[in-house]
Amino acid sequence: MGKTAESIHFEGEEDHEAPRGTGGWTAASCIIEHHFFALLAYSGVSRTLVRYLTRVMKQTNSSASSIVLNFSGTSYITPLVGAMLGDSFFGHFRSSLLFAVIYVVGQFLVTLSANVPALQPTQCKIGEEICPATKRWQLSFLYTSLFIIALGRAGYPAYQVLGAAQFHDHRQNAERSAFFTYMFQALTFGYMVSATAVVYVQESYGWGVGYILTALASFMSLLGLLSGLPFYREGHSEGNACAKIFQVLSASLLKCRLSLPPREELFDDQSQDPDEANLDFFYSSDFRFLDKAAIETHDEQFLREGRNPWRLCTLSQVEEVKQILRLVPVCISCIIFTSIYGQLPTLFVLQGEVMNRKVGNFNVEIPPATMTIFENLTVLLGGYLYNKVFIPTMMKVTGHPKGISPLQRIGTGLCMGVLAMTVAALVETQRLARISPSDTQGSEMSMFYLIPQFVLVGIGEIFTYVGLTEFFYDQSPPRMRSVSSSISMLTQAMGNYLSSLLVSIVYHSTTKDGSPGWIPNDLNEGRVDKFYLLLAALCGLSFICFLIIASTFKHRRDENLPTRRCSPMRKTMTSRSSLKEPLLS
Repeated sequence: MGKTAESIHFEGEEDHEAPRGTGGWTAASCIIEHHFFALLAYSGVSRTLVRYLTRVMKQTNSSASSIVLNFSGTSYITPLVGAMLGDSFFGHFRSSLLFAVIYVVGQFLVTLSANVPALQPTQCKIGEEICPATKRWQLSFLYTSLFIIALGRAGYPAYQVLGAAQFHDHRQNAERSAFFTYMFQALTFGYMVSATAVVYVQESYGWGVGYILTALASFMSLLGLLSGLPFYREGHSEGNACAKIFQVLSASLLKCRLSLPPREELFDDQSQDPDEANLDFFYSSDFRFLDKAAIETHDEQFLREGRNPWRLCTLSQVEEVKQILRLVPVCISCIIFTSIYGQLPTLFVLQGEVMNRKVGNFNVEIPPATMTIFENLTVLLGGYLYNKVFIPTMMKVTGHPKGISPLQRIGTGLCMGVLAMTVAALVETQRLARISPSDTQGSEMSMFYLIPQFVLVGIGEIFTYVGLTEFFYDQSPPRMRSVSSSISMLTQAMGNYLSSLLVSIVYHSTTKDGSPGWIPNDLNEGRVDKFYLLLAALCGLSFICFLIIASTFKHRRDENLPTRRCSPMRKTMTSRSSLKEPLLS
């Protein structure tokens, strides 16, 4: 039975029948607590995993980096599955609970891997030249555990929507906005705690104790979610937006042999979907092959009440899909930046491992994974300065209500990616130059020289990722915004997979004829600086492609033009060629 209320109590009562005390900050605070501990547990594993793989599981630097990147990429893909299940089948609370339980199981299995000797390779004894190799089943157990953790991350979209639904009234927009702010702060603080406290425990007391902490954090996240059970309101779902995209693709393929009639004859009966009657569209002339999904055959004219949505779609639905497709090239141009971001928990950490990690004259060594806190601090402080200083200043210069447009923001972030990799390459070149024959562990160059590259990547995040979020929200159809958010996460997944592929290609192509290659087990014999320059060059090419894409992008709406309402009585066809805006507008 369909629900018309914007928010309903978990038990199923309509909004006006929901008991007093449901929703609001009481329920939302439980979700924020769940989010904090979940991210703390995830970061505690992901940001130290590369060292666990090289030190305990005896993986090469290149292999360990690829494993971490694949794990991160999968962690960004599974939320797409969770979003579809939450929208279409289980509801947001049940989906959140299901994946929270799976998440705890995955963390528990990783903890077993770090604490049970049989699940680890036999460590080398003093004086042994040949060490026992890691058994395949031992690696398989760890890989399975990591996959289950990544699968548990699928609940993220569901509990984010569930949290927003606790402020169901339109008068609570400010509280809803504050909720998202607190969610971001919980994410950042979760990463910071893992980069300091959890990493310290792992370095001082062993991997087993450290991963026990992450498992406990995941269990605390589950308890946090359950503690709000008496107070939750379940958000009303708009249905599976992804299915609507596949319906258009299916219908257009089934009718690919049909000739496209004039648009006035295409099916657009909004009485079949009352929500479409209130949507405004510009009918576009691109992706014309998708218009065939709205061709109404002779047989379908007599079956309107029971039309098959996989064979016949409304023209309004087709236009929504077109708007989503227009976002894809922008996403593709940002994939390489995510590949750069993927170096933070992998090569940046390995780079710090072969540098001087002491603080001044104190005999205290900083774990290399702790350096990621500088990226967290940059995002936290930089985000505040961006809103309070950068936007007001740029508003006076450009007159733009946001200081600069989302596309300009994305372009700036890509430039920061080029700069970050260039600086990282220069630092690595200097590190290699300062290695003396007497150095057995690495360079005497301080690990704190890595701070600029962490900071620059953090600044790039503020521009690129937040710019993408703004851009998707502005340019997505209102009913497809969940899909656009999924595309953003898919972009990050593809970036991690691309980085893993690049590491593998570079490793195999540079280790010929006895050469140690660019990314060997001993980075003192490698040329990681060349790999960083390769990423900088690829990011530069992505920026050029982005400029071309942005200059030809057709915006969803133009404030200078009147909006043509799509209605069954009047099908006004407006070409999108008139909607092009200035470069990076």
